[in-house]
Amino acid sequence: MRHCIPPDLLPQLVNALVISHVRYCLTVFGNGSQLNMDRLDKILNFAMRVISGKRKFEHITPVRTELGWPTASQMYRQQSLNSLHKIRCTGEPQALASQLVLNSQTRSRLTRQDPDLSLPRVNTDFFFPLSDAS
Repeated sequence: MRHCIPPDLLPQLVNALVISHVRYCLTVFGNGSQLNMDRLDKILNFAMRVISGKRKFEHITPVRTELGWPTASQMYRQQSLNSLHKIRCTGEPQALASQLVLNSQTRSRLTRQDPDLSLPRVNTDFFFPLSDAS
C-alpha cells in the first residue's frame, strides 16, 4: 500500500492512524514495565520504516531525526509533564489536584521554593515486631 500513496501524504497518514493511538495508550503502557516501552518503540520504529522505506536492519535514527519524532519514553515524559501543568493551572481533575502539595503549605517560613511542589517524605522506618521466645 505504501507504494500507492504519495510520499508527502504518508507521514500524515501514519501520524493520524498510528501515532495518535500510541499517544492515547501511552498513559496505560507508560506506567508499565520497560518491556512495554520497548514494544511502543518498536511500533514507532516500524512506522518510521514505512514512511522512509528503510529495511528491517537499517539504522532508523537518521529517519527519527529527520521526522523529529521522540522516543516512546520521551513521549511519555512529555505527556506526563503536560498533564501536571494542566492540573496545576486549572485544578482539574480535582481528584489529582488535591494530591499536589506546595512547599509553602508544608513549611513555616518563606523561601524561594514556595511555589514548587513538595515531594512526600519517604518512610524509612521499619517495624519489626519482637517475637516471644517461650
